[in-house]
Amino acid sequence: MDEETKELIEKCKKCDAFFKEILDTAIEKRRVEISQEMAFYLLDILRLGLKEDPHFDAETTIKRYEIAFGSRGPESFRAIGDSALIIAGIWWQSLSRKILDIDFYIKLGRLSYQREAEKQKNLTELFEELSENFDKSVNILMEATRCISEANMTNRDLLRIYEVWLETHNAFLEEKLRSYGINPVNTKAPKQ
Repeated sequence: MDEETKELIEKCKKCDAFFKEILDTAIEKRRVEISQEMAFYLLDILRLGLKEDPHFDAETTIKRYEIAFGSRGPESFRAIGDSALIIAGIWWQSLSRKILDIDFYIKLGRLSYQREAEKQKNLTELFEELSENFDKSVNILMEATRCISEANMTNRDLLRIYEVWLETHNAFLEEKLRSYGINPVNTKAPKQ
């Protein structure tokens, strides 16, 4: 093995340790109890999600689900669940002004992982846990990516966070707003 390869391996180990520490802190801060298998799965999602393009196409995602549901192709419910988790947990800000919001992706992810659990023989428990705790997984990933997103926070970003909070009442987003001195208030009139 040459020196350059050894250096690359060392960088990867440090990167993995960094992401693991961030994820562990997020799980602890959110006060969520999950299995070790799910924690490692979320670690892989975090790594993958930070590499993914945040500009997902909702129509393509829906078509992928239809294909998987109809078993007409290689598309797996797992891949759709992973995409929904990445969108809702890491790239949620990319949903600004989109027709389908974070709630859609939470429902899609929960359903996709449940379908995957029904198909799987070896990983049924993991996918059932992911399905049952999808919203908690989203919160963990939001917390884990907090440091990255706060680095260049603008007033426009804060407004977008407030808009998403109005739709979801997500505890992480409420905390984030409060950390900036904003007391979120629900301005929507209750349904009668």
